[in-house]
Amino acid sequence: MTDQHITNEALYAATDWFVKLTSGDETEQDKRNWQAWINDDPTHELAWQKIEAVTRQFSGLDSQASSVVLNRKQSDL
Repeated sequence: MTDQHITNEALYAATDWFVKLTSGDETEQDKRNWQAWINDDPTHELAWQKIEAVTRQFSGLDSQASSVVLNRKQSDL
């Protein structure tokens, strides 16, 4: 499964789900919808794992530094 291509669309969706599920305002319905999204396509799970890995890398940084990096355009990286 790890050799499958993760589309930008899947990564953007995983990012949106991550924001929603870590906002503190997530509902049980949000969690069910996220699980349905994960189950819908194997690349969704891969995209989710990638987003989790990236956020773990930033967990030790202060929030302002993390925000600057995350808000850069991909072309700037």
